[in-house]
Amino acid sequence: MKHFHQYLLLAFAVLLLSHDAFSRRVPSGQKKIIHFGFVSPSTPEQIVGEDLAKLDATCPFDGIGINPVIKLTRDGKTFDYHPLHHVGSPYLLTKEDFSELIPMFRRFQATRLKHNFFVLNSSPFNGDWFDDDAWKRTLNNFGMLAWAAKESGFAGLCLDIEPYALTKLPFMYRPNLGHSFEETARQVRRRGKEWIEEINRQFPDITLFTFMWTSQCTSTLMAEHPELLENSKTGLMIAFFNGVYDGASDTMTIVDGNEGAGYHAASEEDYAKITGRYHRFADSWIDKTNHEKFWKITSMGVSFYLDSYVKRDKPGRYDLFAKSDNPTQL
Repeated sequence: MKHFHQYLLLAFAVLLLSHDAFSRRVPSGQKKIIHFGFVSPSTPEQIVGEDLAKLDATCPFDGIGINPVIKLTRDGKTFDYHPLHHVGSPYLLTKEDFSELIPMFRRFQATRLKHNFFVLNSSPFNGDWFDDDAWKRTLNNFGMLAWAAKESGFAGLCLDIEPYALTKLPFMYRPNLGHSFEETARQVRRRGKEWIEEINRQFPDITLFTFMWTSQCTSTLMAEHPELLENSKTGLMIAFFNGVYDGASDTMTIVDGNEGAGYHAASEEDYAKITGRYHRFADSWIDKTNHEKFWKITSMGVSFYLDSYVKRDKPGRYDLFAKSDNPTQL
């Protein structure tokens, strides 16, 4: 923990705004800078004593993303359960499993880090959306994580929906499972509705932060040609998004982190273009019956990356900040 701020890999500046707010300058009180990266506390041992005090005194953030590691005891054996890696939610989580974590995570509320998130990916989703038993485990575990976030005083959950290999690509259509693409899309939409309803049941005013959401849509091509989705690794995401907005409560917030757009943004003009594209295309994947709800509960986040401030022998994956030495000045 003592090197926390030295090895930051990325951070998102999150603007928690309504749709109408983008037409004027953002009041400073509505801007929240949330750190997401590979260096963050995830266990009780990392949130004790001087470490948390140093984090509070030195970091410039309003909150952080935490990859929770939950210690489970099952059949007389104790082991670490990592929601980011356990595909298909093989174990049912209970409230008792969080008894040690929640008191530790509550300590953040005594610091400036008050807007925190549990970071999850789509690993708990089973690629077979018709598997009722697997889906019950998935709903239970996401619900328990939402409950634990609420009990910890966190802002909510962060869902990284990117199709990593370790997630087994749950949003890719699999014809070998015996269902047509159209039938599968309808089922995924139903599952998306059930998923967000369970999360809202456990945490009604939750903030669901996403590294990427409908900001992936930078044209109307996929919306106008759904046949292209059948062979895509992410072809079922649109159905899932629509299910989420079918069931989402009006009291929750969804923040789209615009991850991809932020990789090469280095000037005020770049961020203006990101905002323009978002307003033009963000609702293109959403059923028109849900457009009003989409703009009511969905906010645009702005991502910027701190990789360039870490000395290294080789260039990074991206040619960051070509136009500016310090995009954070924005």
